Amino acid sequence: MFEAEYWEDKWPFGGEGEPDDVPVPKGEVCVKISELVGLADENAGEYSFGGQADTLPVDPGLFVNSLGTISFPLVEEEAEKLIAKCEKSPYGHNMETRINEYVRKSWQLQPDKVEITNRSWEKELDKLTEIIANRLGYKGIPLQCKLYKVLVYEEGGHFYRHRDTEKEDGMIATLVVQPPSTHEGGDLVVYHYKEEHRHDFGKADGTAAYLPHFAVHYADAEHYLENVTKGFRLAMVYSICLPAAMHHLRKDPTWTVPDALSVAISQMENESFALLLSHHYTKKSIGDLGCAALKGADRARFQALEVANSRVSDDKKLRFFIAKLSLKLDISLSDSSCWGRKQAFHWYTTSGEDLGRWKDEEGGKMLKFNFLNPGGETFYWLWESFTRSEDIEFTGNEGPIKSTKYSRFAVFAWPAVRHEENMLNFTSAEHAVEDLASRKLVSAAALRTFLDAASSKSGWGVDNRGRRGAMASVRFCRSFLNLLVDVGDPELTKLFLSKYCPRLGKQNENASLIPAFIKIASTFSWVDVGEALLDVLGTQSPYWGYGEKPGDSAVELLLRVAAGLNDEVPRQALLAKALKKIEKEKTVLHSSTAAEVLWKHAICLGDSQSFDMVISKLDKMEPSELGPFGNVLVQHGSDFDPTSEQFVLLSKIAAKRMEWLKGEIHKLDKLSKTFSWEMPYAGFSERKEITEFLRGPQQSMTLKGERSDQNFMNLRTAKELATTCNDERILFAWPTVRHGENMLNFTSAELAVKDLASRKPVSAAELRTFLDAASSKSGWGVDNRGRRGAMASVRFCRSFLNLLVDVGDPELTKLFLSKYCPRLGKKNENASLIPAFIKIASTFSWDDVGEALLDILGYGEKPGDSAVELLLRVAAGLNDGVPRQALLAKALEKIEKEKTVLHSSTAAEVLWKHAICLGDSQSFDMVISKLDKMEPSELGPFGNVLVQHGSDFDPTSEQFALLSKIAAKRVEWLKGEIHKLDKLSKTFSWEMPYAGFSERKEITEFLRGPQQSMTLKGERSDQNFMNLRTAKELATTCNDERIRESSYVAKASVSKYERAVVTITKTRKWYEDSQANLVRYAEEMANLSDVYKGSRGLVSTKRPRLE
Repeated sequence: MFEAEYWEDKWPFGGEGEPDDVPVPKGEVCVKISELVGLADENAGEYSFGGQADTLPVDPGLFVNSLGTISFPLVEEEAEKLIAKCEKSPYGHNMETRINEYVRKSWQLQPDKVEITNRSWEKELDKLTEIIANRLGYKGIPLQCKLYKVLVYEEGGHFYRHRDTEKEDGMIATLVVQPPSTHEGGDLVVYHYKEEHRHDFGKADGTAAYLPHFAVHYADAEHYLENVTKGFRLAMVYSICLPAAMHHLRKDPTWTVPDALSVAISQMENESFALLLSHHYTKKSIGDLGCAALKGADRARFQALEVANSRVSDDKKLRFFIAKLSLKLDISLSDSSCWGRKQAFHWYTTSGEDLGRWKDEEGGKMLKFNFLNPGGETFYWLWESFTRSEDIEFTGNEGPIKSTKYSRFAVFAWPAVRHEENMLNFTSAEHAVEDLASRKLVSAAALRTFLDAASSKSGWGVDNRGRRGAMASVRFCRSFLNLLVDVGDPELTKLFLSKYCPRLGKQNENASLIPAFIKIASTFSWVDVGEALLDVLGTQSPYWGYGEKPGDSAVELLLRVAAGLNDEVPRQALLAKALKKIEKEKTVLHSSTAAEVLWKHAICLGDSQSFDMVISKLDKMEPSELGPFGNVLVQHGSDFDPTSEQFVLLSKIAAKRMEWLKGEIHKLDKLSKTFSWEMPYAGFSERKEITEFLRGPQQSMTLKGERSDQNFMNLRTAKELATTCNDERILFAWPTVRHGENMLNFTSAELAVKDLASRKPVSAAELRTFLDAASSKSGWGVDNRGRRGAMASVRFCRSFLNLLVDVGDPELTKLFLSKYCPRLGKKNENASLIPAFIKIASTFSWDDVGEALLDILGYGEKPGDSAVELLLRVAAGLNDGVPRQALLAKALEKIEKEKTVLHSSTAAEVLWKHAICLGDSQSFDMVISKLDKMEPSELGPFGNVLVQHGSDFDPTSEQFALLSKIAAKRVEWLKGEIHKLDKLSKTFSWEMPYAGFSERKEITEFLRGPQQSMTLKGERSDQNFMNLRTAKELATTCNDERIRESSYVAKASVSKYERAVVTITKTRKWYEDSQANLVRYAEEMANLSDVYKGSRGLVSTKRPRLE
């Protein structure tokens, strides 16, 4: 319920009135547009409709060449003669045309094979077409009806859920005419979102046998022809098309409304409007699809506006956007008073591009929008339909606060000629300038106008007394500075730099502006812009410390811009400013570029006064601050005579840095060489227990409140402290020369090897040292008695195996494979190592690595690809006959000894080729015996191979007979699965009737029932969760140990009553997979039947009847 009383008759986003008032938009033109948009609902047309074809004769006089006129209802004898003249109906699959009776079973006649001899038929069909045009929303348009095909269905005939392709230019819909018929079943079901339109062609009211009936649906509508369970059905299928001159109207069911709307839009001056959308959408759907996600009335209304807009002149066109409107209302539960109202909106283009979010941080700025109201809804009902969520926050002495969030999407429109102005009004200056920069060339006058509007709206500028107020953001400057370069106006550039551009020293992200400032200094005369440029670059921002990471200092900015210039005048001016600041202020450089410039221009090329001043500053720096200069001292020490006074001074600075490095190395050297969670040099935190924890051996700690003597009031305050801890991180550093060792000590072996792989080429010696350290730290290896202990993880192996290939050391490779690499059969994610093993087997001699490779690929226990699959899939990637044959031999040996199930079609293909087609009779018999013992559900990959390669054997051979027996077993299983899936509703339902059993009865009942989500309050039904952690553990278990024949997501959270719960929410995946499997199984069954037809082993594949 929308809590209207807290808005004091001032509704969100500018509405004013009583709850029962019906708001109207401001301005006569917008009132007219609102009324016309409302008519789009009426003209949108029906999605699917049908019934008795009252205008048509009972008998069309359908004449078939060499057969004569067909009588209706169809009788068996005549139907069979007709079918003899037909061809099987195909269907489209991707870019192919296929015939598969398990997907589509019907017969067809092309229109040139038939003739309509009843002379009144065409005339009466025209009348029906006019009715259809009106109901589709094409009133007054002379739609054309073209016979596409005549279809005949016998018992078992059907066509699974599908969409028609457009058979004719300008085709908008399909018309199905059914002459009198006595068949049973064969209903046509048309789907529209979650709605289902069922056409029974008169069976329910008993008129099917005596009158013709029709059904119409849009060309792109999904539909399903159910099983004909008895008798024969004939259908005449027509394509409904627009006249050639009107093809531009296709898929525009609101054609009459846009004509009037275009007139109204042409009369707009400065107005803008917003249209609230009636359906609920998500940011994902709008972000993915934009306006293509709109449905129902929303789609019809927007299409009307879009088409109308395309018909007006360029100077009158509108720009459209989508926005998610959000409201937040805070109410005190202790006295029901309102604590605050805030508004926000998130902008998208009509194609779904994210334009960012505007938020009323202070709760005082109430933007006003001009809403259309095509449905004539009251204020209350306009806002009642918002999506809502609630949260209760406990605030201590003031009592609990209930925060209610409302959200709804809307389409916004404003004149294109006033686009920049409206972007500024309704979004941010940053989004507006980025949009301006993305367009074609902008004139200096347009840019000046834009700057005036942006500064006026945002309150930027320097007043008449020279006092600086708010300034443009760094993000705004990034785009605007480049626009200034493009327009080439020095006066406007000087104005922006001196009046609106912030002083940038230490401003967050200021370094991102350096390329633009280099362009400014290179493009304009230094006389015009120099003074202003020195001021913004050379002055520290007064706002840099407020919750943001500081950017480059003013000195660094000056030096880094100077480094990019070729012109001597601006470069020298920037360097002089930098030296002046260095002389007056404590300076620390973080940029090696800035240090390089300072070295070159102030030390090597400068006068003695500049040299002495800079050296004096460096001498006063802490040695830890000399990092960038340390590198410069190394690279350019030879620039001075070793006997000179300058070299002596530089040596003194270098010595200070070296002494500090020596101390750091000594400190780090004292750390344990085996990994420990202790961080003995961690800095001090305001909370003593955090410091003690970081320096101690524990891996984790829990804080119950912002202070040790209190608890958190709610989850939000806990999140705020967590954010603070992460942002104000206690830093830790180590010498570069010991980076690899410390990565192993303070991170994981997996992260350390990934870091190693990302660096420059590694030598075999370095890799061996790294492996020794990693295995020693992690306790990996095979002991002297051959007993296998802990081994490297699959993740570690992914990086390390590729490094072994790079260094090319066969001895080290064999060592790793035999001593540290795990046995991989069925190990989780083992398939990700197959490319690396193919490289290993291709790079090294099989004599060196073969035995070890066979050992690790051929054994294992955990879930993942089986050992057999690994052996076969690695073999599939090899060209060398020796390792390939060795891997195949090992695979066959394991198949003979163990129960084997293949999940990989690649593995099945290799086994077929090398063990069945090319192997000896013993291998063939052994593999066939194993396949024969498999469950039919496990034969999936082999089912495909049997189809593709069945022709490799003589159909009269004993081998073919054995394969046919296996194919028959698979077909029988497919038949049962198709029958089971066929019984599911053809419209989407949350019911998952075949879901497996859970230990908790209520979960099984939920999965099989119609509800979309359920909430668990405890690990058992008679208890509550102790805390959020135990809830998360159960959610993880539910997700990992997934119940078969179902799809869902389990998530732990804290309810509004501060209790931990687990919410299980069903997903559509199971239903979508079921529908996909139905088609896939039907195709496989048909293909197996085609390949092994006539074999004595194959069972009947007659399609099961729907019950």
